[in-house]
Amino acid sequence: MLRHRLCAILLICLAVFTPSCREAAGGNGGPVAKKGILDLSGLDIKGGAAVKLDGQWEFYWKKLLTSDDFHKAPAPEKDRYIEVPAAWNGTVIKNKKLSGNGFATYRLKVLIKKDSGPVAFRIMDMRTAYALFVNGEKIASNGTVGTSREHSRPQYLPIVADYTPGSEILEIILQVSNYHHTRGGAFHSIFFGNKKEIHGIRDLSFSFQIFMLGSLLIMAFYHLGLFLLRRNDRSPLFLGVFCLLISIRPLVNGEFYLIQLVPDFPWEIMLKTEVLTLYLGLPFFAMFMNSIFPFEFNNRVLRPLQVIGAVFSAIVIAAPAYIYSKTVVPYEIITLLASVYTVYAIVLSLVRKREGARLFIAGILVLFVTVVNEILYDNMVINTGNFFPFGLFIFVLSQAFLLSMRFSKAFGSVEQLSRELEKTNMQLVNMDKLKDDFLANTSHELRTPLNGIIGIAESLLDGAAGTLPETVSSNLAMIISSGKRLSGLISDLLDFSKLRNKDITLKMKAVDIKTLTDVAIDLTSHLKGGKNISVINSIPADIPIIMADEDRMQQILINLISNSIKFTDTGKVEISAQVLVGENPEYSLMEVSITDTGIGIPEDKIPLIFQSFEQVDGSISRLYNGTGIGLSITKDLLRLHGGYIEVESEPGKGSSFIFRIPIRRPPESQVPVPQAHEIKVPSKKKNWRDNITAKAGEPFDPLAFAPIIDQPTILVVDDDPVNLQVLENQLSVQNYTVVKSTSGADALDKISTGLIPDLVILDVMMPKMSGLDVARIIRERHSLFDLPIMMLTAKSRITDMTSGLDAGANDYLPKPFDKTELLARVKTLIRLKKTVDENKKLTSIKQEIELARKIHFSTIPDKLPHLPGLDIVVKYIPMQVIGGDFYDFHRIDDNRIGAFISDISGHGIPAAIVASMVKIAFSMLKDVADQPGQLMREMNRILSGHIENSFVTAGYALVDRDAMKLYYIRSGHEPLLLYRKKSSTLEEITPAGRLIGYSWADNYEMHETTLETGDRIILYTDGFLEVYSKEREVMNFNFLKNAIIRGRELSAADLTDSLTGLLKRWRGLDEEFEDDVTIMVIDVL
Repeated sequence: MLRHRLCAILLICLAVFTPSCREAAGGNGGPVAKKGILDLSGLDIKGGAAVKLDGQWEFYWKKLLTSDDFHKAPAPEKDRYIEVPAAWNGTVIKNKKLSGNGFATYRLKVLIKKDSGPVAFRIMDMRTAYALFVNGEKIASNGTVGTSREHSRPQYLPIVADYTPGSEILEIILQVSNYHHTRGGAFHSIFFGNKKEIHGIRDLSFSFQIFMLGSLLIMAFYHLGLFLLRRNDRSPLFLGVFCLLISIRPLVNGEFYLIQLVPDFPWEIMLKTEVLTLYLGLPFFAMFMNSIFPFEFNNRVLRPLQVIGAVFSAIVIAAPAYIYSKTVVPYEIITLLASVYTVYAIVLSLVRKREGARLFIAGILVLFVTVVNEILYDNMVINTGNFFPFGLFIFVLSQAFLLSMRFSKAFGSVEQLSRELEKTNMQLVNMDKLKDDFLANTSHELRTPLNGIIGIAESLLDGAAGTLPETVSSNLAMIISSGKRLSGLISDLLDFSKLRNKDITLKMKAVDIKTLTDVAIDLTSHLKGGKNISVINSIPADIPIIMADEDRMQQILINLISNSIKFTDTGKVEISAQVLVGENPEYSLMEVSITDTGIGIPEDKIPLIFQSFEQVDGSISRLYNGTGIGLSITKDLLRLHGGYIEVESEPGKGSSFIFRIPIRRPPESQVPVPQAHEIKVPSKKKNWRDNITAKAGEPFDPLAFAPIIDQPTILVVDDDPVNLQVLENQLSVQNYTVVKSTSGADALDKISTGLIPDLVILDVMMPKMSGLDVARIIRERHSLFDLPIMMLTAKSRITDMTSGLDAGANDYLPKPFDKTELLARVKTLIRLKKTVDENKKLTSIKQEIELARKIHFSTIPDKLPHLPGLDIVVKYIPMQVIGGDFYDFHRIDDNRIGAFISDISGHGIPAAIVASMVKIAFSMLKDVADQPGQLMREMNRILSGHIENSFVTAGYALVDRDAMKLYYIRSGHEPLLLYRKKSSTLEEITPAGRLIGYSWADNYEMHETTLETGDRIILYTDGFLEVYSKEREVMNFNFLKNAIIRGRELSAADLTDSLTGLLKRWRGLDEEFEDDVTIMVIDVL
């Protein structure tokens, strides 16, 4: 009864919207079988006619008959005539209504013309297995027809069966069985006709469904792609998933492409998939409607639909077909009601004039009609066909058009806002700044430079104005201390920014650490204030001279000494130093200790003090002041020198900060120690790294001499020293390099002799040569974009501004000016120049990167060698800008192989070229591949003197599978890790050896050890240990060792994947690595 009521409702809906469907419900318009006979003798089948074999067939319940059974006496007695197509559910046999389960035989006689030619039958799916016989010949079947569930097998697969009639009467017998679905019987029409025509019908249906499948998939991925680009709008996600679900239906419905591709695909899974696309599709469509029209498609309707879809889907997944197929009709009723509500919501949105509602309603009406048709067709009320994908296609197409309209409108809004913003910026640039001369002079005096404040205060304190009262002296000392603290804070912040962006380069020179300490003690003496503290320099007079950046080393000492003074109330701060000599005297360290008797540091807080903006606790910041970046800067500066820092502390007794840096002997010409207080401008230097070993087993962090990225340089020209000082102070604080000139002639001389500033700030009124004249001369040599000019003057009339702009100025700022406006205009002009410069360099940079990438990848082996008894796996992850990792192998014989891994300093083309040189050198030395020491010495000899400003760290492992020996030699490379399976231990093998290309010295220590089956050898580059997380925490050596131990049961390939996966999770899945990462694993089998 429920199904009949549903069909009546749907017929009414379909009749309203599609009168053609009402006609289809009455039949196919052709001949109809009556009492088991279909007369087609008047039909020209040979001429291309095709009909449906619909109508009354003879029906034999619980019998599986063949043609022979009907041609012997007594002939079987039919139970009744039954309509085809239709389910046999509800058919009355012997006063009893049939259920869906059972088996039966259908029989029909077809009368045709003589010589009708070859014919064909097109049979769709039956519920749920069938066999078709024509004149006793079996021409088609699906599944296995049986008399019980155990002896039958369901299958859905449309078939076209060809047949050549031998008489004018065709006896068609159809055996059907069903034990797996709620409804059974001849569920679809059987098409009969000319062979070519029937095949054409099948091909047309096939093409239509393929078109629908492809179109819906494109729509699905299109909308899912839109969601990935704009995740804040979830409507494309819901529509994309809905289209994806419906696009699956042609695979498991209609032509059943999935069965045609995989004939043995399980029928149960196929049917579950078909039903799930319906049950899940409705909730996603409802979510889409709710996201588009949230006020019309209410959440009170959406939530029940989501719950119902989930519950019905769970039934489909958990239950067999003969159970969950009973839920289809109730769910179709729910779908119909939801469709009616959707039409109501769209009409309501149209009344409320929602954006896109007019276009939306056209698509939704088409979809609604096809949904009604789908339900009627599925219940065999009409025989039109499956047009739901077509309706969905029209609907989604309308949504795509709607989305394109929205994007077009959004782009139009962006363009309008851009024009308004550009207009506003032009108005800002051309604003009239009217200030009188008095306010301008007052403004200059109020912006007295910070160093001017400190200098004047110090001169007064020293007696420049005579003897001062004690209160005044105390206040001046406070001003000086605060000014120096502010100056130091600015310097620390600038250094912190440079270190994080790798914009600091070291200028190495001969440095006397004792003298430098004396200077640092003097510079920090003001921090003691009234504390009873003694600062003692206990460094021996005969301490060796070292190679270091004098200014940065002094900064390290000042940071550590000032930190000790800050946290020590009474007692002493002592600085001492000693030399730590390794096995090789050339690999020695200088250890410097700064020990105090201060408050100390709790043990659990020590790891935090070297993190940026961290102190032991919040109260320390309030009690002692500070930002918490001094120690972080110190640690990073020591790393740049190839050193490191440690802390020993006991709360209440004091702390010792101990740093160690390698001792590098200066050339003889630099032995005289320069004055520690000299200030030199760092010269630009190409990037190179070092990794020298102080003693066997202790590698240093890399020396990262990154190329300096210059601060923007501004040439300020004004005849008034006060104005010059004001501008210098304001610009310097903003990280600009300021060059001053007191006349136009001096400024032009600086430019002509090599100064290329990023901006020139000119005062208009200057003696001898005005700013206008200077601007005209500059414009003869430099364009507006190559060298921007800003004019400053007390004149603010329009004619004055016009003269300045006509002379070649880019901008004009009247005095007195606001500092914020000045800095904003300066920033805009410098950005303009940099944009032009960067555009010029962009093409060459891209070409360089691509060339470097090609050169570098040409050095990497195409495939890994295979050696019996060894499993060799290498994982290489390049950084975005090509780095310098390289690896290769020498296969000596079937039992021995040499594995080489190296890291070349620098990036880009220089590193790629050096990598090529290393590859060539390594390839040339195959004859000495079985002599690791000789190979490494020859590599150093070949490359020394040919890789200027670069160096190579390398490791070479010789594995002898026959002798079960490992020989390892290295040149400043990371330790080789050897996992012993038998003892479950991880060994570090660290023989001493110089960097390749660092010097002509060739002292290399070789380590020899015995191997056992199951041992694992790991080689890697330092990129593995220099991966920073998003919180700027570095992946340390212990992480690597622990990960290797945890992966001891993994294969070599799985271990490399595990380690690289660990790196990517640490770094962040979408983040590029800051250096190449290479890891090589060799398992002894």
